[in-house]
Amino acid sequence: MISKSEIKLIKSLKLKKYRIINKLFLLEGIKSINEVLNSDFIIRKIILNKSSMNKLKPLSNSKIKIDFFNSKSLSSIGNLKSNSDAIAIVEMKDNFRKIKYYNYSVVLDGIRDPGNLGTIIRTCDWYGIKNIICSMDSVDLYNPKVIQSSMGSFSRVNVYFRNLREFFNKNDLFVYGTILNSKNYHEIKFKKKGILLFGNESKGISSNLHKFINKKISIYGNGKAESLNVAISSALILDKVKKIIK
Repeated sequence: MISKSEIKLIKSLKLKKYRIINKLFLLEGIKSINEVLNSDFIIRKIILNKSSMNKLKPLSNSKIKIDFFNSKSLSSIGNLKSNSDAIAIVEMKDNFRKIKYYNYSVVLDGIRDPGNLGTIIRTCDWYGIKNIICSMDSVDLYNPKVIQSSMGSFSRVNVYFRNLREFFNKNDLFVYGTILNSKNYHEIKFKKKGILLFGNESKGISSNLHKFINKKISIYGNGKAESLNVAISSALILDKVKKIIK
């Protein structure tokens, strides 16, 4: 049986402050939990509607505790009103851990919308990007909306947070940055290794990072919209370089 103190903990994890204090976050829904069971994230506890037990993958770690709750109570303590099958309490990873580099990484400067970050994580997972490096003022990875919109992809894509000026000063990979009215990305022959830098939803890439960009690129359209959503922009450019991502 789940205790009152555990219910209090679960409700507190809706807020970033308490996620940081406890180094824990919530995962909601059987599908998301099954995704994380195959990852290197550590699940502390799964709170389950008994009728959903047969949907849960076999546990490879016997230390994971399972408690049962009714569907009405599950939706009342979690973030999703539509969740009636399961909630998991999961340990956060150290977002400042050492980065293992691959030939392409995505860097995000000042992404504030949790839906955008979650979608970018999912898109990177689709195209085989293993690393995303976020600026310190980007939205929290463990924000419930980020986790939900990533659809489990956060468990397969490494997300780090860094001071980007320091990051670029220490990194010698070729940087492609999305800047309005630059060269059309379709005309670019991308190198075998590099970094794809995307900026804030309204302000774009910070001016103090422009000096680190080796090649400025743009996406051109035929319509009158002022700009593309950053999640869409990242998908278009990742599709362009998909053949060299490894």
